[in-house]
Amino acid sequence: MKKTIALFSLILSLGVNAQTKTATKPAANKSAKKTDASNVMLGTWTGDMVEKKLTIVIEKVDGDKIIGYNTLGKNKRPLKGTFIKGAWDVTCSIAFDATLKEPGDDKWDGVFTVKFVGDNTQGETDDGPVCKGDYKGVEGVGQWKSNNGKMTKDFTLTKSK
Repeated sequence: MKKTIALFSLILSLGVNAQTKTATKPAANKSAKKTDASNVMLGTWTGDMVEKKLTIVIEKVDGDKIIGYNTLGKNKRPLKGTFIKGAWDVTCSIAFDATLKEPGDDKWDGVFTVKFVGDNTQGETDDGPVCKGDYKGVEGVGQWKSNNGKMTKDFTLTKSK
C-alpha cells in the first residue's frame, strides 16, 4: 500500500511539474503581423535620377530601422536608416518619412530622404472611398544629397514589387 501511495504521489508531482513547465513556456509566434510601415516600405521602388534608373530596395523594416540597398546605373550601394510616421492628410493613405544613408566610403555616397506613401482604398461609394485592409506602398518622393554637399537630386519612385 505504501508503494502504491508513493508511486501515485510521484506520478501526481510529475504531472503537476509537466503542466507547470508547459504553462510557463512562451508560445511561439509563427506569424508575426506585418506593420503598416513594413507593408508600405518593404520591396522594390523604381524611378529616375540624373537620367539613370534608380532602384531602392527595402529588405527589412524593424522598429524604426530600415535596411536595404540602392542601384543607380551600375553602382549598387547598401542603405541603412530610420523612419517616422509622416504627415499625410489623404483619406485611405499613410506616409512614412525615411532617411537612408549610404556607407560613406565612396566619394559619391550620400543620404536619401524619402516620403513613402501607402494606400488601402478598396473602392468608392456615394459617401467616398472605402478604406479596408493592409496598406500597400504606391509612391515615394524624395531627395538625394551627396555627403560632400556639392550635389542634390530630386526623384519620384513607384513600387514595383
